[in-house]
Amino acid sequence: MIAVDPKARHIPHEFFGYSFEKPIMMIKGGYDAVNTGLVALYKLLGGGVLRPGANEWCAWEGGGPGHHYTLDGQSYVSEIDVTQLKGFLDATGWKVLYECPWFKNNGGNVFECEAVASIIGQDKVTYFQFGNEPDLSGGYGKEAHDSWLGWATNIRNAVPWANFCGNCNCEPPPIDPPAFSNWSHTAPFVRDMSSHIVGGRPLLNMVTKHWYAGFIELGSGNQIDTMLSHNQDQVTILSEIAQIAADPGGPDVTTNAAAAYVLNGGYGLGFDQAPAPGKFPGVPWRIEETNSLAGGGEAGVSNTFGAALWSINYCFMLAAMGADGLNFHLGDTANYDAYHISIFSQGGTPATGALYEVCPPFYGHLAFTQCLPGKLLSVQGAVPQKLTINAVAKDDGTTAIALVNADRTTPMAVTLTLPAAISSAKSLLLAAPSLESLSGNVTLGGAQVGIDGSWNPTPIPLTPSGSALSVTVAPASGQIIFVS
Repeated sequence: MIAVDPKARHIPHEFFGYSFEKPIMMIKGGYDAVNTGLVALYKLLGGGVLRPGANEWCAWEGGGPGHHYTLDGQSYVSEIDVTQLKGFLDATGWKVLYECPWFKNNGGNVFECEAVASIIGQDKVTYFQFGNEPDLSGGYGKEAHDSWLGWATNIRNAVPWANFCGNCNCEPPPIDPPAFSNWSHTAPFVRDMSSHIVGGRPLLNMVTKHWYAGFIELGSGNQIDTMLSHNQDQVTILSEIAQIAADPGGPDVTTNAAAAYVLNGGYGLGFDQAPAPGKFPGVPWRIEETNSLAGGGEAGVSNTFGAALWSINYCFMLAAMGADGLNFHLGDTANYDAYHISIFSQGGTPATGALYEVCPPFYGHLAFTQCLPGKLLSVQGAVPQKLTINAVAKDDGTTAIALVNADRTTPMAVTLTLPAAISSAKSLLLAAPSLESLSGNVTLGGAQVGIDGSWNPTPIPLTPSGSALSVTVAPASGQIIFVS
């Protein structure tokens, strides 16, 4: 049974997002309003948050020529690149979580963020952030503390509406050495920066983390099947981030921040301040860089139809946990990419940024975003082991129901019972010949997505009976059902 939950949270379009290393942002004609294919592709998703990652080799060059980048060395951002990004955001209806480097920034972070605030504007900039996985580059010590605090304070004073998030650690799970736990790096940072009030509010406004499903060993056997079955195992680890964000001044955060004080060279200063009531308000949390497996993913796993089905379940898992959202990371033609654009020069010809391939994971992302925006609904009753069901009461008055059958051989027949009588129902089938299917073999609603961003689905009408709807989900497939 699908029921209304009075405590259900609203999931906006901005829950979904993409992420990439910042030099890719500087490709002329890439993330640009003139790139009509990529613009159309992003508009299919209905909106979201784009994160240009704070690559440590990407510094500010105010007044520079723009498009001054290399994918494997020092790059420089200028107002020209920021203006190009603004055009892309305006054309697509997306927003940006904008990042600057932490350790190799040539002193330009304040100027860069002020330029971004001026050029892109408050309506499109969600947060500013410094650094990229700082726990792998010295952790939260004196330099990190003093720099982050100084930059954020100066920017907030100049741009009162500016919000900040952090600290985007990538710690593996607690089964690894204690130095690599959420508590040893994220907790002291959050406790500290939540205590600093500038412009009448805390400097830290959201907690971020990097997380890849492959941080948990997929083990032997078929990795696609394991990936599709292990999401629940990640809840314990990711719930630590939720706990830290919900109560930055609480006893668990305070205790662990204190324990991390010595580990981090005497920094994590927030814990020595008395947590007066309301001084450490809870903040949202976001997995701002994520995907199936780290390091660009794995061929035969991350670039398959199985990864598309996995992404639907993963998005709903994070939504149910209360995350602000997630950003699927995109690489330099990586295995886990949702799509591929021209980012490499060919025979002396500059990269064009043109969209040339829509990859299987994108179909899962497109399927999930068809369910937004809206409120999560409660799914009650017994559900077959390899079938997942999630439902959303959409803002347009319809109910979207996402079903994923991870069983390779067995169709799953279920009867869905809604709170009220159903007047009409239709389904978009997410299908491919097998879980291992690659680009060119996946469809949603019977249609592929073109490199011009076109998609012309054909929904299948369904026949309800009162408030009930009986459906069968084919093996290794998904369905997005819309009822009204």
